[in-house]
Amino acid sequence: MIEETHLLEPFKGYAPPPFPCPVCGASLVRRGNEITADESNASRQEFDPNFTDELRYGVFSLRLVCSNSLCRESVICTGNFNNERDEQADGTPFLARLLTPLFFTPTIHIFKLPTSLPKKIKKPLLEAFSLYWSNPGASGNSLRIAVEALMDNQCVRKRDRDKSLRSFRLHEKITEFARTNQDIGDKLLAVKWLGNSGSHLTGLKPEQVVTGFNLMQYAVEELFEKRRQRLTNVAKRINLRKGPV
Repeated sequence: MIEETHLLEPFKGYAPPPFPCPVCGASLVRRGNEITADESNASRQEFDPNFTDELRYGVFSLRLVCSNSLCRESVICTGNFNNERDEQADGTPFLARLLTPLFFTPTIHIFKLPTSLPKKIKKPLLEAFSLYWSNPGASGNSLRIAVEALMDNQCVRKRDRDKSLRSFRLHEKITEFARTNQDIGDKLLAVKWLGNSGSHLTGLKPEQVVTGFNLMQYAVEELFEKRRQRLTNVAKRINLRKGPV
């Protein structure tokens, strides 16, 4: 998963974080040296054109490219900027662009998706990744949709046992799932509650959505990569041989 500081804090334009390529997962790097940055009308109206450069703000566009020479996927990052005083290695002061992303095109993956993940689960997760930067509440709601798709994928019953027409609500599906998998069920229930809050006027804070991503990543990895079981089996083999396997 992308480091939380990179998800929650602006970054300096000359040193963008190693965001993952949406195709191969390698780090994205700047393509070229320039950032297209345009001061907003409000900023021009607010500040004297001859002074206060540090306080100016507006919108930016940054070109990124995959560092993997066999991939070289291009990504455009856009968002808002403001200026910040910085220093070069020799102590010379300069004015740096501080960038707050709103969109990545194509969408970067906030956590790695298993190759075996069904499209019906992958689609709302990608929507959650895309919306996170500009609309955390909508991102949380897309995470909730992904939980429902996950429950349907796990064949959690959608109707009453007597085959009546009453459909199960998501909460009931998760409760049913948790009968046999309490660990993952508890985490999916937490994601559901976060998603519900994303639909309310109060919305969600970015750090709350990041918590949802962490919980969802755990559930997806456990169900589609069997990470815990795989590591348990490896540990057992090492212990039996009392050494490497």
